[in-house]
Amino acid sequence: MTFGEYLRNLRKKKGYSIRQLALYSGISNSYLSQVEQGKRGIPKPEYLQKLAKALEIEYDDLLAAAGYRVKPQIDILQSFNKQISLEEALQELLNSDHVMFNGLPVGELDEETKEDLKTAVLAIMEYKAKHGKSQQQPKKAAAAARKNVMVDGGAILLSAAVS
Repeated sequence: MTFGEYLRNLRKKKGYSIRQLALYSGISNSYLSQVEQGKRGIPKPEYLQKLAKALEIEYDDLLAAAGYRVKPQIDILQSFNKQISLEEALQELLNSDHVMFNGLPVGELDEETKEDLKTAVLAIMEYKAKHGKSQQQPKKAAAAARKNVMVDGGAILLSAAVS
């Protein structure tokens, strides 16, 4: 299916005529007609943004259909919703370059340090499971978490308490 055919299908799904889509998008009806008929190439991203708004669809979907962006096969939010074991989560964490420990990406740490971190996290989880504290109030829990974890430009920074 060409982009023009795709656009025509979207327009018809909404029940719009070319003139209505032109009115809602601010793009001339002659231009839209030429795109749908394959007489014009793929519209510029600025036009796609106007079309996405007029057709009430996601801009990223229209960019992907136009070939400007490859739509990922797995939505990143789905990956957050999947349940994985604690071992798998720790392994992902320990191989990450987005998580920092003492100023270094965790993925760049030596294996011994990674194993120490893994052991420490598992020990804390086990201790909490056995001696779980009473539920903290949400604000107190958030404040306690902020003391131990700091987000810096999208990277998570963990500080080691050395005693």
